[in-house]
Amino acid sequence: MQFRASGIRVKKIDFFPSLVCTTTQIPIIGWQKRYITKSEGLKLQSLTGIKLPDNDNAAFKALGNAVNSKIVKLIAKQL
Repeated sequence: MQFRASGIRVKKIDFFPSLVCTTTQIPIIGWQKRYITKSEGLKLQSLTGIKLPDNDNAAFKALGNAVNSKIVKLIAKQL
């Protein structure tokens, strides 16, 4: 679940909303009634081993601007 200016975005439990670079739209895991963590955001972007800023605003901005590393690798192989 994600609160957006255009309304609430709800996805099925086997999909995850896009990560965006604002802290007002951090995805919520509805059945656990909590926001995702920075480490979960790293996993969604396949960026394990990366250190994020301590500040949540900066960390989620970085995650929202990132591209999933596995996707980049797949595209690079095709080039």
